[in-house]
Amino acid sequence: RCLECDEAFCAKMAKAHTRAKLSRTHQVLSLEELRAHPQLAHVVALCREHGEPFKFFDAKCERPVCQ
Repeated sequence: RCLECDEAFCAKMAKAHTRAKLSRTHQVLSLEELRAHPQLAHVVALCREHGEPFKFFDAKCERPVCQ
């Protein structure tokens, strides 16, 4: 699961997500990591520009969108 985008990925897509230019700095956790730290599953990522939670994901630009 990507904590910034709040999206779940299989191992292959998680690897691709962390290699993409716009999401390479995102923190992607495995299911095992989330089970070990369940409090991380409920983290709400906020937009750095607007301070609002992300509501959408722009698939073309591969980035979360708050508005």
